[in-house]
Amino acid sequence: MSCPFRQPVSLEEFPNYLDVVKNPIDLSIIQKRLETLEYQRLKDFTMDMSRLFENAKLFYARDSNAYKCAETLEKVFENALADVRAEIDARASGKKVSPVSCSLNS
Repeated sequence: MSCPFRQPVSLEEFPNYLDVVKNPIDLSIIQKRLETLEYQRLKDFTMDMSRLFENAKLFYARDSNAYKCAETLEKVFENALADVRAEIDARASGKKVSPVSCSLNS
C-alpha cells in the first residue's frame, strides 16, 4: 500500500511531476525526519503526511493504483492518528492506557 510513496517520484518516469507538485515529499523523507527528531510536534508530522496524500491525489489520475493507494494509506493513517490522539488525551487526563502500536511499512 505504501510502495508508491516510499521513495521520491521518478522524474525520468514522470518528467512533469515538479510542474504539478510544488512541494514534493515521500516516506523516506518523513522517516528521516522521525529518526532525526525533526518533528517537534505531532502536528508537524501530520502535516507532512497530509502533504504526501495531497500530492498523490493532485498528480495521479483517480483511477490509478497510486491514487487508490494514497486513499487507502490515508485512511489507515487517520485511524492510527485517532488512536494516538486518544492516548494523548487519556494520558493528559491521568488515565491508564495501553501502548499504541502502528507501522507505516505496510
